[in-house]
Amino acid sequence: MSWNHRVMRHEDGRLAVHEVFYDKAGRPEGHSAEPATFGMPEDNLNLLILNLLNAARNARTLPVLERRDFEREG
Repeated sequence: MSWNHRVMRHEDGRLAVHEVFYDKAGRPEGHSAEPATFGMPEDNLNLLILNLLNAARNARTLPVLERRDFEREG
């Protein structure tokens, strides 16, 4: 299973970065229930900010996911 951070549109229209998990064929099959958080000890604040910015930058290069992107046909 692979995963990455993706922007998802919630039913109320707001956008948030979530961890998204993919099946072997590369289709989204699940996501974190809550938006991603980036916890780290306070002495690593610069690294925390860098990780957050990198995840957001990578997520914005991909299409926004909707609930229907996780639905399977048949």
